[in-house]
Amino acid sequence: MGIRLDKLLGKSPFGHVQEMMRLTNKVTYLLPKLFQAIKVGDLETTRSLSKEISEIEGQIDEVKHLIRQIVSESLFFPFPKRDFLELIFSMDSISDRTEKLAKLFTVRYLGYPETLEHQIEPVLETVDKLREYLSNILLDELPGLVEASFRGPEAKAVSQMVQGISQKAHELEEASHEAMVTIFQPNTGLEPTEVILWNKIIDKLEAVGLSFEKTATILRMLMEK
Repeated sequence: MGIRLDKLLGKSPFGHVQEMMRLTNKVTYLLPKLFQAIKVGDLETTRSLSKEISEIEGQIDEVKHLIRQIVSESLFFPFPKRDFLELIFSMDSISDRTEKLAKLFTVRYLGYPETLEHQIEPVLETVDKLREYLSNILLDELPGLVEASFRGPEAKAVSQMVQGISQKAHELEEASHEAMVTIFQPNTGLEPTEVILWNKIIDKLEAVGLSFEKTATILRMLMEK
């Protein structure tokens, strides 16, 4: 009895990779709303948004497990399976870190002085730009990459896009540092417990952004194998 070709090659996981990215977009779209809710002292909204983020993160986990199953059952795969799954786990870490960040907003009412808000805004903008860059790669460029077997002009163009992400990540680190410096200034009016909480929030917000860069870097490394 012969083996069907589609069984031999296995299902493609790349459509599910795009679904993970779409869900990741939904998660990170909610970040500015969390900061806005803190600004107006709306703890109920922060808790509602945190719950929504956790629910979407659960959907991402389901897609991740499906991708793992597809990869494990494939007899032939265009990449080393362990390396490809590292890409998937890195994508998953974006929503994981966003979920942990969101839960910090639910702990207590939190002062959000205007001086800090001015420093947080560029951090949020840079995180969103990193999200946009990775989303463009995985939603717009991935079909062409798959068609070209991750080689040729398509791969070169994506590599250049990844370089742009790396540059944005450096900007994120600088902006996060400026925000961190601000919370320790004596004129902010923040209580010591608020300083501690803001320190964690800024650190985790930066980690969300850097996860986009890490995912893009892993994809570039896959293309170079």
